Amino acid sequence: MRKKPKILCLILEQSSMSLQSFSAFEKLDCIVESYKIKSNVMTEGGTLFNYGDFIEKLLTFLPDILFVVNVNGLDAFGGIKDICREKNIKIASWFIDNPFYSYDIWKVLRDDDNCYFFLWDEHYMLEMDAYHHKIYHLPQAASLDNFYPRELSSEEVKKFGSKLSFVGNLGTTYLAGIVESFKKSYCNEDTNVEKWLMEAAQLAIEKKLIDVKEILYEMNKRSKILKLDVDDENKLFSARKIFEAMMSTILRISVINQLFPNKIAVWGNREWQESIPPEYYNGPALYVRDLPRIYCATEMNIDISRFQQRRGTNQRIFDVPACGGFLITDYKKEIEDLFEKDEIVFYRSVEELLNLIEFYKNKPDLRKLIAKRARKRVASYHTYEKRMQAIIETIAKGDQPTDIMGTTSQKEITAWKHYFTAKIKKFKGEVILSVDLFKKASSLSVNIKKYADDEIKKIEAIE
Repeated sequence: MRKKPKILCLILEQSSMSLQSFSAFEKLDCIVESYKIKSNVMTEGGTLFNYGDFIEKLLTFLPDILFVVNVNGLDAFGGIKDICREKNIKIASWFIDNPFYSYDIWKVLRDDDNCYFFLWDEHYMLEMDAYHHKIYHLPQAASLDNFYPRELSSEEVKKFGSKLSFVGNLGTTYLAGIVESFKKSYCNEDTNVEKWLMEAAQLAIEKKLIDVKEILYEMNKRSKILKLDVDDENKLFSARKIFEAMMSTILRISVINQLFPNKIAVWGNREWQESIPPEYYNGPALYVRDLPRIYCATEMNIDISRFQQRRGTNQRIFDVPACGGFLITDYKKEIEDLFEKDEIVFYRSVEELLNLIEFYKNKPDLRKLIAKRARKRVASYHTYEKRMQAIIETIAKGDQPTDIMGTTSQKEITAWKHYFTAKIKKFKGEVILSVDLFKKASSLSVNIKKYADDEIKKIEAIE
């Protein structure tokens, strides 16, 4: 890797984390460029966007590192992986959600030494380590450019201020879509899948079950509606996504309902309107524009993590203190590694949360002191610059230093585009077209010949 590394960030336009990571690389004086994806629509083959343009960008810029969040933009048939392996471009993926939600994509990356996986939650490290050895822990972070203490106008205080608030979405529309997919793929006909899944989610929360196999096994004893083998790990990933989304929805609604006597103000998507009385719903909130003002204007900010966060924390634990706000968060094991005891307040049950609200509501000076300590911790240790520096240093340890500025001929770029298109055709079952394209790619570049010939051999072996 160069002393001044070149980074290409594959950015999903709706992802603030991608944009803030890009900004952090710039501040670290890296040579950094970005390629933006407008769509986050996912197919079996990855994110929908113009791969031809991206391949041209990748091979023209020739970065040391291709940086992505949650493998967004990478493909499930290994085309980008092959290009990066040939050009010695390291792929760095920062997971800020359950990595098994993207199993179809990262499974093609797992056997490649060019790929580095950074996980926000240590819980998943052991599980993923069974698939890939370059697994590292990297918690989320705060952007101090966007989240900082600010003086609010009287109008802003009136709009955003409250004694107690929670900011977060429900995701019921998203949930409906994946439930329908699960129903078609894994369930017997004429069954009330929605009711069955709701009971399964409630069972998991009540008994604190976190293993999807265990949940399915218990529920299948009650009602055998599944047509999948509960020991089939690959098929369980779909169920895992549904259960965790459903459990998160149930959990958030349950906690919020118990905070009505404290006049909780809820910010998030409009799906909340179907689940809580209108007087408690304050409306949608944009991440960069509105959240800092809510955190600054609220006396006590509440955090309710999603179910898939087992040991790790979410964005609020960094963003709220960065704004100088006071936070009461649900307990996660990693909190102990990220903050000192006098810098953070956490609860382990709703009963404890209610007691903490009662304790702190008339102690503004103590709230300010804790918030001040927490902000100092975030500013010193938990910024995007710190996280991106960790990625660079981790990859640099296993890479040879170089200052060579490589180039790629237009002929080779065209060959790689043919190769990538061939991979797509093969993935879709269009075998004849894929073979023709592999041969065309092979004839244009000796660098691609070994990859293309290998793909042709695999196709011929199957036939």
